[in-house]
Amino acid sequence: KNRNVNSKGENEIMAQTTKQYFKDFWAESDIIDDSFEITDSKGTLHIFDKDQVLAEILAMPNSIQKQIRNKFIYIDFKRGDINHLIKYILKGLVK
Repeated sequence: KNRNVNSKGENEIMAQTTKQYFKDFWAESDIIDDSFEITDSKGTLHIFDKDQVLAEILAMPNSIQKQIRNKFIYIDFKRGDINHLIKYILKGLVK
């Protein structure tokens, strides 16, 4: 029973660490576009600024945030374009 309390606490710490990762990445990164234009399936244009993208990611469940963080780390390590992943995420939000 004591282990469940610890793992719950560990999950909360991991969630806070993940949120802080995104906040730090956004503050320190000049590779993220200032805005994103996404057209939904009905042809409506949605415009997200950099801060809105961060807010959307931080509003996602912790498990999804962790997956996104891991992809960011991988893409950044490979010197890829993080903006492609951000656009992919936003397309899923505006379906």
